[in-house]
Amino acid sequence: MQENKSNLRLRERHARVHLHAEFYLTFTEFKKAFKLENYSNYTIDKFLWTYGRKMIFEIVTEKRINLDSAKSELRKSIKIYC
Repeated sequence: MQENKSNLRLRERHARVHLHAEFYLTFTEFKKAFKLENYSNYTIDKFLWTYGRKMIFEIVTEKRINLDSAKSELRKSIKIYC
């Protein structure tokens, strides 16, 4: 039983590491594509978070929907764009 839990934790850790590596690769490509290499990851992240938050509240106001629905709308529009 203990061995199964240990294997499960190891697989979960491996999945998280893989996810972080995939995200970092995508983020690095994003920085290169938009010529943002001179900016720190923190600065870019803060800008994107602030911009996303602003867009969500604009959707809430324009469509008169709740916050969760607005987040869903934003996700859909990002998927369509990509």
